[in-house]
Amino acid sequence: MEEELQKVVGRQVPIKTRTGGRHLDFINEVRPGVVVLTTNADGSGRVTILAVDCIESFTAGGASGGADGAAPNWKQ
Repeated sequence: MEEELQKVVGRQVPIKTRTGGRHLDFINEVRPGVVVLTTNADGSGRVTILAVDCIESFTAGGASGGADGAAPNWKQ
């Protein structure tokens, strides 16, 4: 799966939130089991980390400061 995800680094993807909102994020980085999405193509802005091996995700930062918590079993 990681090889396939590496091919789409730099692309903008639509994200649908639990509350029904939608926004576009750029795939900034792919690590084993983790995809890093950012608001801007240069890696700045809101950063969203998606754990793809075990259906968990969290969002850190954002324009208003947002929550800085991490999923309990995510390790860098």
